[in-house]
Amino acid sequence: MVRENAAGELEQEVERLTREGMRSLVLDLRFNPGGLRDEAVEAADLFLDPRREILVSRGRAPGDNHRWSDNRPQRWSGLPIVVLVNGGSASAAEIIAGALQDHDRALVVGDTTYGKGIVQTVFPLGPELALRMTTARWYTPSGRSIQGASLDSAMGAKAPEARQVSYRSSGGRPLSGWGGIVPDVVLGPDTLTTPESVFAQALGPQIAVFRDVLTAYALELRRQGEIPSPGFEVTAAMRAEVRRRLGERGMTIADSVFSGGERIVTAQLGYEVARYVFGLAAERERRVVEDVQVQEAVALLRRTSSPQALLGMAEPGARQPH
Repeated sequence: MVRENAAGELEQEVERLTREGMRSLVLDLRFNPGGLRDEAVEAADLFLDPRREILVSRGRAPGDNHRWSDNRPQRWSGLPIVVLVNGGSASAAEIIAGALQDHDRALVVGDTTYGKGIVQTVFPLGPELALRMTTARWYTPSGRSIQGASLDSAMGAKAPEARQVSYRSSGGRPLSGWGGIVPDVVLGPDTLTTPESVFAQALGPQIAVFRDVLTAYALELRRQGEIPSPGFEVTAAMRAEVRRRLGERGMTIADSVFSGGERIVTAQLGYEVARYVFGLAAERERRVVEDVQVQEAVALLRRTSSPQALLGMAEPGARQPH
């Protein structure tokens, strides 16, 4: 969530990391449902030059028309940035991603965002009744509507004709105006193989039992004190123990099916043990190492030394409407 003081916390973390030698940044906005508009504007402000426009709202009434712009110098102008987004990135998260993309300040990687870009005003009609009316829309600096076409259809609204217009970033790159923020590099999450899907289906409604088994086993391993580090290897013996415990709970899984789900068991047990033995930070670090989208973002950053060079890795077809 882009909650109160989110921009301040982000500034402190970037400052700390740069002092420790950070040379590039991955800003992960995946599954970020949004939050406070002003905090989103302040967060984008951290990475943009003064007087750069960040957000525009347009409505029927003059009082609904506003513009928000950068009001201070950025401190990390030479820092290459990748912004990760997906279909769970919405509202305030889209404000940040859209502003940085429009001003060629970051490479946006992942899936097209949710497309939540409307301003709604609540009018009380009685003790238990109110009318929620859409009074304005949010637009990125280049003029793109953040509101998604699918949401417009669901709400019975007509998509603005402006979506058919071509848009350009500050540096002249073509941008999609089809709603939501379309990434510069389209990259979906890691998907399950067919055998892994079969294993997941076998767990079915008993997924809670699977989670309970992993947690109980992780707590036992913590008591034993034999896990050397957060990056420990999940062994075949550990997977076999998970299967044995599942059997004790009444879950019988065929050899071929369990073998097909080996990667799932390995990953989930690794996360659970890292969490209960070393803490939440260790679990997050282990997840990042195995996150396909994060690793792709890191690979992109390792191949460049400047924000300008990073933008050269954008996919020409990534911004086409879909």
